[in-house]
Formats: sequence, C-alpha cells, structure tokens
Amino acid sequence: MKKSFSQYLLKPALAGIAAVAALFAGCGKNNAPNGELNTLGIPKESVGVVHVNVHAARDTQSGKALFDLIEQRSGGSDKKDFAEIKAATGFNYETDIASITFGAWFDVQQLPVVVTIVRGKFDVAKINAYIEKKIGVDKKNETSIEIGKNKFFRKGGQAFGIVDAQTAIVVQDNSGFKSTSSSTKPAVIEKVLAALDSAEKSYVAPPSLYALGKSVKTPLLLVFADIENTALKAFIETNAGEQGKEFRPQNARIAIGENDGKLALRAVAEYDTKENAAGVNALALLGIAGLRGEIKKQAPPSVGKIFNTLKIKAEDKNFVIEADFPAEDFKNVLKEGAVFK
Repeated sequence: MKKSFSQYLLKPALAGIAAVAALFAGCGKNNAPNGELNTLGIPKESVGVVHVNVHAARDTQSGKALFDLIEQRSGGSDKKDFAEIKAATGFNYETDIASITFGAWFDVQQLPVVVTIVRGKFDVAKINAYIEKKIGVDKKNETSIEIGKNKFFRKGGQAFGIVDAQTAIVVQDNSGFKSTSSSTKPAVIEKVLAALDSAEKSYVAPPSLYALGKSVKTPLLLVFADIENTALKAFIETNAGEQGKEFRPQNARIAIGENDGKLALRAVAEYDTKENAAGVNALALLGIAGLRGEIKKQAPPSVGKIFNTLKIKAEDKNFVIEADFPAEDFKNVLKEGAVFK
C-alpha cells in the first residue's frame, strides 16, 4: 500500500521533519515570529541560500491558494498524524512556523551537506519526548545523541533537533546520499550549532539578494546561488565538464512574492561580460517564441495568461526575467493541476 505523505516522514520517527514539510499544508492566524530572511545558522561555507517566508505567505492570495490545495490533497492519515502531534506536543503546523531557510556546502569528498533552519514556536521537552516515544532508543546505532545542551535524533543520514523554543534544524550529510545508516556526523551538527551562535561563522546573503527582495512588496521566496563558489564550481565541472560552460552565470538570484494581488517573479543571472548576458537573452527569446505556440495549443488558458506576462531582457552583465500576473490565474493553474493537457 502506498504510504501517505506524513507516514513516510514519521515512520523514521523524525516528527520534526514532518513538521518542516507540513507547514506547506496549512494557513490561518500566525503564532510564530516574523519570517524574514535570517541566515544565522547557515554555515559561511554555503554556496547559497533558499528562504521561504511562511509567515508572510499565509496572508497572501497565492500562499493561501497553495496551502488550500495541499490541504485538500493530503490524506486522512496525514491529518490524523498531525492531530496526534498537536495533542502530544502543542505544535500546530498551521500556525507555529515562521520560515524555513536552506543552505548547502560541500565536504572534503566533494559531496553535498544540506541544512534546514526552521524558525517558529516549539516546546522542546514535549517534542523530544514525542520523538523518543515514536522511535525508541537504539544505543548501538545512536539514533539519539546529545551535543552540548541539545538532543538530536538521527535516521537515514539525517539529524533533527529542537535547538530552542524558536529554532529547529535538520541536517543531511553525505551519508544520507550514500546509505540509509544513522551516521550523520556530530561534527556536521556542531558546525551548524556554531553558526547559530555566531554571525561570523554564518553565511551572509549578498546585498543584491536583499535588493531584489525589495522589488516585490511581499517577498515569499528568496534564492541565491554563488556559481563561482570554488567548491560548487568544482562540483559542476566534475559532473558537467565543459558542457554549457558558456551559459553558466557567476551567480543567480530569485525573488517571488506578491504585489497588490499579483504574483511577482524577479530573477537575475549575472555574467562576467555584457556579451554573455546578451547571448543568453537572445537564446531565451528564441526559446520563448517556440514555446508560445505550444502553450497556446496544449496548455490550459490560465497557463497561457501567466506565460504572456513573462518579460526577459539583458541589462549590462545581467540576464533578467520578470513576470507579474494575477494571483487568481495562479489559483486557476493549481486547480487545473497540470501545465499541459
């Protein structure tokens, strides 16, 4: 029998990971702190950052539409599991999450390490007791370990822990990509904890990302990737070689949010020369021209409406994508359930 969403996450007993994912399934009055971008806890070696402001999304038409859709599609077992979590821990996924921030870096083996910082409202003692009850204690495999004052639960290359009443972290090191062992290294967790305690050890998002976020009234998603980061560059070259090298930007940044009832997209890829930015823009224009006819023939009307708002251009060394479309059209795309028929 196919596992439901929360069963798949809860069976490994990482109820906290279920909470991370569950925030996308609810809306309503927010009890959690402000969800603005905060990179404290993302180690400074990270190659970029992805930030979701759940606090703000609950009050936007687009966010509510997405939450409602996921709520409708979640199975009965999901709701039962989350009701159990709420009764046991007081944690309400509909109201107690403010934001999620993701970071990633590469270890000495050139394998990725991913950290998720969840900010919200947590009862540390109750949540820890609930997880322990669910997974039991396996001393041989160290499913539960203590680092400093914090308790962490490990499973399948992941480690989850409530650091304080407003912060939870999930760490996945390379063991999670290679095996299903409970071998998340304590050193990896310690690196994240050190970053939480020190701005100097934390990743600093560039001013250009904050500036892009301000180009939309209510930013919901912010993304920055430093393609020139030495470790990321080496990873890309190892796995992709020279293929597409001329199209790789130095960095890329994205902001998605709402402007007065419209969903707004702003994306910028920064290149080393004006000529490269112009070349990418020319290729993108050709691609869009080719797609336009296919979308008109095959896609639901709401997709065509959104696609028609797309604007691309080259500005100095930047390739820029912009789109502003009614949140109602986004809701219709979600209802239709597919881009192409």
